[in-house]
Amino acid sequence: LQLIHCHQFPLKTSYASVIGYVKTLCGRWNHMHKVLVDMTGVGEYIVEDMKNAGIGNTEGVKFTLQSKEEMATY
Repeated sequence: LQLIHCHQFPLKTSYASVIGYVKTLCGRWNHMHKVLVDMTGVGEYIVEDMKNAGIGNTEGVKFTLQSKEEMATY
């Protein structure tokens, strides 16, 4: 697993804008195997909407204290 792009959207950015941005990146970078989405606060809603928009390789991730520690020490 390799992080190739990270973007933090301003608060209150619409989900449609986020999905459009991710879809544009996926079109630009054809070699992406997965799109991991933080669904800690919003649940599976955003993941399902991204899949419905044609971003089929989307997976939701719920961040926990343990997963944050693992990422920080990788």
